[in-house]
Amino acid sequence: MKLTVNTRELRDAIDLAIAAHPRDEEIVLQWVQESAAKLTLVTEGQLLTVTSIGIDGDSDGELYGTALYKLEQLLDPFDSEKVTITASKSYMLLQANKLRGQIALSDVHLDSGRFPSDISFNQEGPFAIVSYDQFRKAVADMTAVASRMVLGDRRVGHIEIVSIDKQLHMMATDSYKFGFREIENHAIINSEVVVQAAMLERVVRKLASPIDMIFLGMRGNRLVIGTPDWFVAIPTVGFKVTDLSQINKLVLTDHHKPMGFNRRELISAVKAAASVTKGLHIIEIDFSKYGTTVSTCIHPGNHPGEQMTGDQIIKEVSCEPDTDDWPDEIIQMHFNANYLLDLLEAMEGNDCTVFVGRYSDALTIMGDDKDIAGFLALSPIMQR
Repeated sequence: MKLTVNTRELRDAIDLAIAAHPRDEEIVLQWVQESAAKLTLVTEGQLLTVTSIGIDGDSDGELYGTALYKLEQLLDPFDSEKVTITASKSYMLLQANKLRGQIALSDVHLDSGRFPSDISFNQEGPFAIVSYDQFRKAVADMTAVASRMVLGDRRVGHIEIVSIDKQLHMMATDSYKFGFREIENHAIINSEVVVQAAMLERVVRKLASPIDMIFLGMRGNRLVIGTPDWFVAIPTVGFKVTDLSQINKLVLTDHHKPMGFNRRELISAVKAAASVTKGLHIIEIDFSKYGTTVSTCIHPGNHPGEQMTGDQIIKEVSCEPDTDDWPDEIIQMHFNANYLLDLLEAMEGNDCTVFVGRYSDALTIMGDDKDIAGFLALSPIMQR
């Protein structure tokens, strides 16, 4: 096989394959001769990546296998516009101008029919056709909700995707944070799937731009994400993340009242209040219709693992109650500052609306992005 490909497109394809398949497992390079020539990057096992790349050359139609990370390392020093790939059964050679690189290939015994070059689904078509930009924002928000610090290690849970009535719903929770997003869906097939949040976020972040619309569909037990030119398939998880009706009971009660904030100012106040604590970073927020203060929690005995440095920071934050029936009393609530920052920093835009209920109700936050409906919410830490 001898092919000349666009270097940037090949690098993008490898990056996308790594995002969808983070383990250093075997990747197969397959030449496919169709109406338009393709170089197909395929990973063995549950994950599949097919990416169209502009190609000029000939192929013997064989399969060539090498570890994905080795191919990435081999391509790294090449900065030319195009690179020529020459492969035999035993080696792969990359060449551009005076630069050459070579890696050994694995002995691959695979049936090319196992790796279809077209896009097919379990059903008649994709269950979602959505705006890439809206989908990217929703995935980022839900990943922030699903992530959780455990003994200093950030672990990311799962996202549930539901297609119903020309809407695409996305839900996530880590039992403390809750999230729901709704975006317009141009497909009519109802479906429900759960995927690992970290893998979905990596794949969406690596998608080559510019992209207007993307589709979602199912093939076997894998979620397919792509365009008519390429697709990535990631494994699904066989359980339901949460019940949206139960979340609504927690985060949007009759007691919740809206209050407008500058999102960046609120982030700055939370970071300042948490900066003089160690451990859990517990902060106190006093909401009232006359103003809001964010302060360092001064009751460490109520929160195991929390340590005080002896300092306290109190910051006033400008706010604007969005209703006339705000109660006269101050509503005092305590939060894990890291979790609150996860939600506030995941949002885009300058402003946000915070819905405040009773001291035991979840704090519900909505951004100013009119294209995406839904909310993010955080349960308070209860005083003993």
